[in-house]
Amino acid sequence: MESADDIDSTLEKTRTIADALGVEERGAELVAKVEVDWAEASAKIEALDFEPTVLFFTAVGDGTPQAAGIDTAAHGVIEMIAVAADPDIILAMAHNAAQLGGKDKIINHPALSLTTAAQTGNVFLVDAPRVMQFGPRTPQAAADLAVEIKDNMIKNGS
Repeated sequence: MESADDIDSTLEKTRTIADALGVEERGAELVAKVEVDWAEASAKIEALDFEPTVLFFTAVGDGTPQAAGIDTAAHGVIEMIAVAADPDIILAMAHNAAQLGGKDKIINHPALSLTTAAQTGNVFLVDAPRVMQFGPRTPQAAADLAVEIKDNMIKNGS
């Protein structure tokens, strides 16, 4: 089975696994629940009412954002792009932020502090399993993040 990171692929994988385990009815119930969850998540995402530019850092180790691995040409370019792209939102892994000393360390990072995202507090910490793997819980993760972003925008008047 070809794998893709989207809701349709997640539903298809769920059906396939349920069929293989002989629990088609339970699989159909889970598919129906995920479809409802995705519809609710989509509504919350649409409620953001703008299309933000987003940078997603998978690691911010030793105070240096890493999106392509340390000591690579891409690493240096990504640091430059972080400022040039001026993202509205920065997503970072929660466990990396904890290792650095918290979200404020990311907001105040020399390269990232120049971005609109950092200056408006639109830096969000995400849990790796919830956002890096598509599955039945992905719609809820997306909905939770959309609500957090919307609440932060309202709080900051942006």
